[in-house]
Amino acid sequence: MQEATDAAELDALYARAPLGLGLIDRELRFVRVNPALADMNGFSPEEHVGKKVWDLVPDLRAIAEPMLLKVIETGEPLRNVAITGTTLAHPGEIREWREQFYPIFVGEGQVSGIGIICEDVTDRRRQDREIREREDKLRRVLDQLFAFVGVLTLEGHVDYANRAPLDAAGLQLADVAGKPFWEAPWWSYDAEVQARLKLAIEAARAGELVRYDVPVMLGDAPVTIDFQLAPLRDSSGAITGLIPSGTIIEERVQAQRALRALADDLEITVARRTAALHAANAQLKEEIAQREAAQEALIRSQKMEAMGRLVAGVAHDFNNILAAVLSGLSLVGRRLDDPEALKLVDMSTNAAMRGTGLVKQLLAFARQQRLDPERIDVSAFLKELEPLL
Repeated sequence: MQEATDAAELDALYARAPLGLGLIDRELRFVRVNPALADMNGFSPEEHVGKKVWDLVPDLRAIAEPMLLKVIETGEPLRNVAITGTTLAHPGEIREWREQFYPIFVGEGQVSGIGIICEDVTDRRRQDREIREREDKLRRVLDQLFAFVGVLTLEGHVDYANRAPLDAAGLQLADVAGKPFWEAPWWSYDAEVQARLKLAIEAARAGELVRYDVPVMLGDAPVTIDFQLAPLRDSSGAITGLIPSGTIIEERVQAQRALRALADDLEITVARRTAALHAANAQLKEEIAQREAAQEALIRSQKMEAMGRLVAGVAHDFNNILAAVLSGLSLVGRRLDDPEALKLVDMSTNAAMRGTGLVKQLLAFARQQRLDPERIDVSAFLKELEPLL
């Protein structure tokens, strides 16, 4: 009873198996097939029983028959055998199967048949080819870019790099593949640059996007690149690697340096011109002050000239008056005998003479002649004036 139950379970498993399963005898006739193998061949399971393999899949005979006969003769299994051809299930379409042929022994080591395990790998091979073609196309595209693109492991080891950084540094992918990224020739010239890159790898591994400008060694000279390190995530969002990339910005850096130098020169030029402007302004102010002083001096000179003409006229008139006074005093002094009266005449004459001296001084001022100061006895002068006052 248990054996019947086990056999039923085995039959159920045999029928539901996704792989093609079959059994053939020594004459290469089908003894049993499951639905999966029957579908691959394009016939029902019942149509297989009792028929030779080549009656159902004649296109596969040239490839498969020598293999099956070898298993029967040697008793050795054949594993992972690739067979290609056409079947009635897909007429005119080349399919590919991966086959396993296992000998079945009866009695004393005699091969009585062959167990077949068949997997149709056509679609998988097609998908693999498409993936490889896409990868090859992507690599070709990346190799044409004049930018640095690569793939690192989570530990920071180089898995892939496009041609641009390799050719620029005179390297092959084999020179850097599998090695720590920071030990590659692009970075190994500077310990500080390497230390910063290690920190960037740790940050990207934690999910951060790192970006900064850094010089890398290309040949014998460093070149500045806009460097970026990003985490590579799979469809579930898990980080499976790191993507380094970079673009040469040396021209931009040189332009910025030139711009800064130009700005510095411009500041110096502006400072010089500002200083020159201040100096010119100061000189202009000085010239204005000198011109104003000259104008004031001219005005004063004109005033003095006018005053001199006025004083000259007044002085001449006053001198004429004093001359008349002196003449009159002289006549009066001749006719007086009174000593006191003569004394007064002398005093008046002296005062008139001093007036004459004052007129001379006024005339000298009017003619802008040099005035010679003299010492006077103020006490004697006041005594002379005392009687008159």
